[in-house]
Amino acid sequence: MIISMSGIDCAGKGTQIDLLLQHFSELGIPSVTMWHRPGYSDFLIRLKDRVRKLKPGSLPSGPESKERTKAFTKKRVQYSWTLMALFDTLVAYACRVRKLERSGKVVICDRYLIDSFLDLELRFPQLKVEKWAVSRMIKRLCPKPDAEFLLMIEWDEMLRRMEIKQEPFPDSVDIRRQRFDRYLELSKCPQIIPINGDSTPAEIHEQILCHLRATDAYLRITSA
Repeated sequence: MIISMSGIDCAGKGTQIDLLLQHFSELGIPSVTMWHRPGYSDFLIRLKDRVRKLKPGSLPSGPESKERTKAFTKKRVQYSWTLMALFDTLVAYACRVRKLERSGKVVICDRYLIDSFLDLELRFPQLKVEKWAVSRMIKRLCPKPDAEFLLMIEWDEMLRRMEIKQEPFPDSVDIRRQRFDRYLELSKCPQIIPINGDSTPAEIHEQILCHLRATDAYLRITSA
């Protein structure tokens, strides 16, 4: 079974993932969580290092800086980085998630394709990444989750929680607003199950379980 947890920062995804891991553990069903963000996996870091060795200067290195920001103004760098990020996403979901599922585990994805493509859309809006042929291929090859949840909270509540959490690399206010609005749009997609993150963790967990119990995959693994 594959479950995806998407949504804005500080909406409570991590808490709900922990509760689901505990739930399946109590049922004696092996489960695992996987986090992915295009451009930040160990695999892609190794790949980028190899590209830099083969072609010095082709990709910026080091933490966020003026030099890095300047490098990303170049179309060549944007395309190179995005292609590697897409390949990384393909490996993460089409290969790793399928392998975990086929090993008999419930796979709980902390972020999924909608989050990955939204990240790339916000970072390089001019590239229109979702229209690329490779993006369409990735969507076809990656497994469709048995349940896709999207957690949302009110804008002011999100800001309050972010202030408490003190994110080390927060988005700019403009990007944060765009991300929030896009998640609102995505919550209306028919395959997405929107969850109000303003409720208590226990109430949210019960809502999620109600949706899961109605899926064929949950019925199959709990009756085995």
